[in-house]
Amino acid sequence: MFWRFNNMCTTNIDNLLNDEDITLQRLMDEDDIIQECKSSNRKLINFLVKPEVLHELISLVTKEPSTQAADVVRFKYNNIAAELLSCDISVINDAIVTDEVLLTELCQFIGNEPPLNPLMASFFSKTMAVLVGRKADKMLEYLKKKEGFLSQLLKHLRTSAIMDLVLKLVTCVENKNSRLEIAHWLCSEHFVENLLGLLSGKTEADLHGNAAQLLCDLLRLLRDMHAQNVANEISMEHTHQGESVECDPILGALESKAMVDLLLSNMLGSELCESSIVHGITVLLTLLEVRRPPQLLSSEPEVYDRFPPDPVVTPCIRNTVEAIIPRLKDFHQILSQPPHKPDMDVITGACNKPFGFVRLQVTRLIAVLIATGSSEVQKELASLDTFPLLLDMMVEFCHNNFLHAQVERSIQYVLGLEPIDLLQPSTPLAVTDGSSENETRNESEQPTSSNHRLLSYLMNDVCIVRRIIEAWELNDQHQNQQGGLRRAYMGHLIRMANYVVDFGKQGKNATKIQQLIENLPDELRNRWADFVENKVVPANRNNEIIPVTSHMVAPRVSSDEEESDLIRLPKDTAAQEVFAEYQMEVMNKNIVTQFGFADTQFNDNDDQLRPPPETLVNIALPEDGDELTQQSEELFEQVCNERMQTRQKAVDGDDAEDNETWLSTRRSSENASTVRQESISDEEETIADVANDSMDIDNADPWASTGDLAIPVAADAGNPWESAPTCTAGDEDDSWANFSKADFDNPCIATPMEISDSPSTVASDVPADVSLITSEDPNASSPEDRPDPSLTAEQANGPV
Repeated sequence: MFWRFNNMCTTNIDNLLNDEDITLQRLMDEDDIIQECKSSNRKLINFLVKPEVLHELISLVTKEPSTQAADVVRFKYNNIAAELLSCDISVINDAIVTDEVLLTELCQFIGNEPPLNPLMASFFSKTMAVLVGRKADKMLEYLKKKEGFLSQLLKHLRTSAIMDLVLKLVTCVENKNSRLEIAHWLCSEHFVENLLGLLSGKTEADLHGNAAQLLCDLLRLLRDMHAQNVANEISMEHTHQGESVECDPILGALESKAMVDLLLSNMLGSELCESSIVHGITVLLTLLEVRRPPQLLSSEPEVYDRFPPDPVVTPCIRNTVEAIIPRLKDFHQILSQPPHKPDMDVITGACNKPFGFVRLQVTRLIAVLIATGSSEVQKELASLDTFPLLLDMMVEFCHNNFLHAQVERSIQYVLGLEPIDLLQPSTPLAVTDGSSENETRNESEQPTSSNHRLLSYLMNDVCIVRRIIEAWELNDQHQNQQGGLRRAYMGHLIRMANYVVDFGKQGKNATKIQQLIENLPDELRNRWADFVENKVVPANRNNEIIPVTSHMVAPRVSSDEEESDLIRLPKDTAAQEVFAEYQMEVMNKNIVTQFGFADTQFNDNDDQLRPPPETLVNIALPEDGDELTQQSEELFEQVCNERMQTRQKAVDGDDAEDNETWLSTRRSSENASTVRQESISDEEETIADVANDSMDIDNADPWASTGDLAIPVAADAGNPWESAPTCTAGDEDDSWANFSKADFDNPCIATPMEISDSPSTVASDVPADVSLITSEDPNASSPEDRPDPSLTAEQANGPV
């Protein structure tokens, strides 16, 4: 209907463009100007690409409007101009990039002194992003000529819109070759060095956050793009043996050891700045980040939480760890002597010496360094006595769960990982794929360290077993005091104790941990065994979450179901549960659908009186037309016969012709009547109700004595459609019917009634000319053919 009658909203822009004196501001007052531009309105685009109009649009994007205008409409035209330029219209983009004057006017915006207006910066960033993404070659040619453009961008990096523009300049270029050319140009302009220089303690703190965020986003996006390129090259079989995909130069510079050294020198310079250290460690954590595939589900939910994953060695991780190891003493110094922070009030009371975000970031860095499995890092941490300091801070700052989590992770990695010589060259391995015996892939294996220095230091020098017991007893003393509460580190302390027990039983360092525990003094070893049995085991039992299984669910017993009818099933073992799941998998849909009843069996509608159709049978139709016609006729007759047989079993109350035939036949039965059972089924009542709706209802009382009206009182035994002999009871008006010999259990076989000589007061009300129907006729009708007893005599016999 919409397109047939052309019910489209008409625009006034075409009419305005016919005017020769039309201005850009007048067009911007129209609400649908942006939509018309996106829909490539030819008249509008031809107007917008005029040089004077483009200059006006660029001016609106780069120049802040006057403050005299109301705030509601102050940036209205600036916003519309930015939307028009970023509609990604090829004609407009070509007109801008081919005019160097327009580009110069556009880039003059970043020449303003900071801080920039965030709204105007977003207009500029949106326009530049479209031009760089679509016309990268021409924009790169212009930017190479313009001096100081990159330094001006980094100067305004505190504005989030400029940070987004730099990110799009590196990653959002469509053409792969153009993107590589831009990356090489940025490296020639020392883009990475200048960006890392913003994390120095001498720069403003406002720049640290955006600079670190930009570095982290660049690392993640460029890694993803490189991995995608490698996957595409392998799938397209463009990469030959010995040939590798070219890495992005910016990514290579960020992951180099020289850049990590530059970052550490800017962070840990002569002037320590808390913001610089915090955001610098964020970049280091991103450099050490490893993206692992998702773990498979296991029957034991804690198997992947308890056992740490194996370390992954990459050139970036090796370069980063090699650069950090000489600087570990500086980070240890920050833990022992953090930057001064003012006192603060917390929920638990006044905190005279807050832990601070700086030390929390250092603990995160230490945990990640231990997770790399580097034996060099472990030796350096053991020589610096870092773990006693971490455990002391855990007890001192008993409510800082962020700190507790990092200490727990560090101990988990020490106990569960086998150290490797990370800085040593890796050993190449030739692994044969299972798909082909001739295809091999080259992998490298890092040599393992024979001496686990940090593990021995943790068990002997630090005596982690004693520290756990003392921290537990300290919590018990505090909790037993009046008003004492449980310390917040108890949950992490229980897991640390479980690590010592579990990794001593199984794991890569199980043998070493058992030997170190055996070498403990007898008093401490017995104390630890008693602590595990009386403290750790009950705590684990209380914290255990038991999943509900099938054998734990009590069976449902109805009120009328006896106890002996229930089938007692044994508890499922693990093998039985697996076999039961397998059985459920192999069951097909047809078996499942055979259980229960169909929904149509519970419907009492008239449409459901007919039985459901049988399954259709595929019929091969011949190509001959005469034979097809003959088969069609035979099929039609077969369907008609089946329908007629079906209609003999189920009466359709909606068919008026059947009702008239039944009534006319009933009138010719010489006023013969029958009596049905008092209790009829629900289906017969439904048929009777439908029949009543299609007849004229007589409201007269059928039991009233009105002359010679015959009332049916005898049992049904004969065929109502034929004339049957009747017997009258006129000679014995005072007699009473005797039903002692009637067989009510089998209503289909009627028994002749006997007349008793017993008088009754009710017998006087019965007319003398009551007709009885005998049951001796062999062609007795079925209950379905009998008339409904709810019908009156006039309805049953027809009008007199």
